[in-house]
Amino acid sequence: MTKFEPKGKDELRQEVIEKYGLSEEENADLIEKIVEDRYKDEQFKASEKKKVTKTRELLDKMVKAKEYYKKGGGIKPKGVESSISTEDKAYLFAKGMSRTEVRHLEKVMKATGKNWEDAANDNLFKTWKRENDALIKRRGAQLDPSSGGSSGKVKTDHDKMVEKFSQNLPKGFSIKKKK
Repeated sequence: MTKFEPKGKDELRQEVIEKYGLSEEENADLIEKIVEDRYKDEQFKASEKKKVTKTRELLDKMVKAKEYYKKGGGIKPKGVESSISTEDKAYLFAKGMSRTEVRHLEKVMKATGKNWEDAANDNLFKTWKRENDALIKRRGAQLDPSSGGSSGKVKTDHDKMVEKFSQNLPKGFSIKKKK
């Protein structure tokens, strides 16, 4: 749509003179009054056209926004931020990934813009996984055996040497540690 441009006073003056056949010398005041009235009309038309144009643009934007939201754009419902399909999650869980690892994988995907296969091979994810595994291992070492930790006893160098030398002793003999 073309933009409406109001006519200027000179253009309106020429139109009045041609339309009514007036001479500029004899009817200068009359011509001036008619030109002023028409100029005000032109300014009013321009402002109305501008309002109509703005309203149409706003309506177009609203229609586009409505279509965008119908297609699922915009703000997603709470808790629906996953970018990995359910089938892919099931595959990852079957491969031994924990929920925490899958969640972090989604964060890496969002940060890097990669799909889940590429994000799983990304250094950002690999580094986090290595550090997370080490943390889990350290926490497991602090637990008692009934809670999933190791045997609970930390072997010293002396204990290791006693075990090494007692392996070759005949059955029933063992070296006991002095207290």
